[in-house]
Amino acid sequence: MFKTRQKSVSHNPKAELARLQALHQSGAVDEAIKDLNALVQQNQKSAALRAKLADWLAKAGRCDEAISELFKLQEALSAQGNVLAAISAGLRIVQLDPTFDNPLSYVAKVNADRLEEESSSDESTEATDETGAPKTRHALSDIPLLSDLEDEELRSVALGMRHRLLSDGAIVFDQGDASRSLCFVVSGTLEIRNADKKLDTAFAGECLGEFAFLTGEPRSASIISLGESEVLELSLASMESVLANHPRVKLVLDRMYHGRVLARVLAESPLFEYMNPGERQRIASKFELMKIPAGIQLVEHGSDDGALFLVKQGALEIRVPTGETVGTLGPNEFFGEVSFLTGVPRTANILATHDSELLRIDRDELKELTAEYPKLLEVLEKYHLDRVTEAVQRAKARA
Repeated sequence: MFKTRQKSVSHNPKAELARLQALHQSGAVDEAIKDLNALVQQNQKSAALRAKLADWLAKAGRCDEAISELFKLQEALSAQGNVLAAISAGLRIVQLDPTFDNPLSYVAKVNADRLEEESSSDESTEATDETGAPKTRHALSDIPLLSDLEDEELRSVALGMRHRLLSDGAIVFDQGDASRSLCFVVSGTLEIRNADKKLDTAFAGECLGEFAFLTGEPRSASIISLGESEVLELSLASMESVLANHPRVKLVLDRMYHGRVLARVLAESPLFEYMNPGERQRIASKFELMKIPAGIQLVEHGSDDGALFLVKQGALEIRVPTGETVGTLGPNEFFGEVSFLTGVPRTANILATHDSELLRIDRDELKELTAEYPKLLEVLEKYHLDRVTEAVQRAKARA
């Protein structure tokens, strides 16, 4: 009988884990832990199984054994390149024993080169692990903020995080909430909602809440756990403590802010609303963020630079050479497409009537974008035609 079960364990870990969970829930905790430990020994590359064993040991009050498993787990996760799960394992050690020495000793070993090597291996291409759960490894280079940190900076930031296990329906952030923290998804699925409308879904490796964290603005959406999830939360207070010891991290935050602001403006512009968030994030680096004080003339009649501008905030007026105001521009609007599309010099002056912030992309970069995204050129041409029609109608009305 024992040999038969050992064979099933070896070939079907998912089914065996289901049996052990039922055994654990029935109250046979010690037996379930013993058999799960055997399952872990037969599937030593399974982070999910070792994490489950550590969880059961901790709940049973066997903290030293749980810490031992978490330490092995963290070492394995770091070697695999799963930095978020490695941090999570280290923080769980701290929860069990706040005096534990160097609980994140393996985190700083994770770097982009090792992750790229891991992602190219056969093992990392598998869709699920031994338990049937989705793989959760993600390249460090894809994780906002963490990807730009040096080893000691990463360790310091990791120690400032709070580990959270979420049940189905648990709220991470609530819309309108004034909290300032970042949320990194370790495992599970989170839904992003605005009132009753689903906006997006987030999975392991993603970072959420960064705009409120960076700007102090209220949360623009709620984030809710779908099923059980695991996240790491980094508060602004913890980050300020990191900055006191690692001032270079401020530069990393500034770059993150710049990229997020630009991507958000693009998302709200009719020119780029059809792109997915990843595409907008990638092209955001092509834009320059400009701050224009009230009273400054941004564009001069007759110039031929061919740049395109998007208004982030503020207000501007369109004035013909006679000084007459023929239009106004506000947030999410754009201008400059006429010169870009036709090659003719600017036909009007653009003056900032309030302190304004704009995104600018020069002609050559815009040409590359329209070649890559023909839809962008279509939208520009449509708006150009609409504006020409409006200009003709205004001229007829004045005649």
